[in-house]
Order: sequence, then structure tokens, then C-alpha cells
Amino acid sequence: MAQKDTIEVSIYYKVNDMCKEILLEFMEIHRHACENKTIFEAWHVCGSNFERHTNWPILMQLWQKVTLIPSSIAIYEQGFSKQTAIKSHLGNRLNLETLDALMWISLYEFEVIEMD
Repeated sequence: MAQKDTIEVSIYYKVNDMCKEILLEFMEIHRHACENKTIFEAWHVCGSNFERHTNWPILMQLWQKVTLIPSSIAIYEQGFSKQTAIKSHLGNRLNLETLDALMWISLYEFEVIEMD
């Protein structure tokens, strides 16, 4: 019984070491491929490489999902911050269409040349 446990522990550590090596290789390749690139550029470079999807299918899925998190959360937070600023400055008397128009101007920084 003790010998079986020793063998299982030994196999566990060998598999764990192999996983670490695979993960380190994956990380190093992506670090070099994505160096000095925006998230969008890195997504395109790494996502369009079929070899990476073949060699590391689960890690590629994880990488693609993780790279979406910062940009998607930042956009929503920016929108809520702008909405809070607009509503607190102008009060709650805005109708939905006016609030929507002010949000578009604020988020996309349209230049307003002339207002009636």
C-alpha cells in the first residue's frame, strides 16, 4: 500500500512538472509574440496562429478569454462614470433620448461645433 502511494505521488509530481514546463513554454512564446503590441494586435497575432491552437487548445481558449476581461470591463466602467457625471451635473430631468445623445458625445468625444 505504501509503495502504491509513493508511485502515485511520484507520478503526480512528474505530471505537475510537465504541466509547468508546458505552461512556461506557452507563456514565453506569447510574451515574445505580443511584446510591444496592443491587446487587439496581440489577439490577432496569437489568435490567427493555427499551430498554437493545435499545440495548446485549452491554454489558447483560456488566453483568449483572459485578454477580453480588462478591455471589456474598462469600457463599461468608463460608460458608467460618464453617465454618473452627466446625470449629476444636469440632474435627473433628462429624458432617455437626451441622456443617450450626451453619452455618445461624451464617450466618443464627438466635437460639437454648434448647438441650438
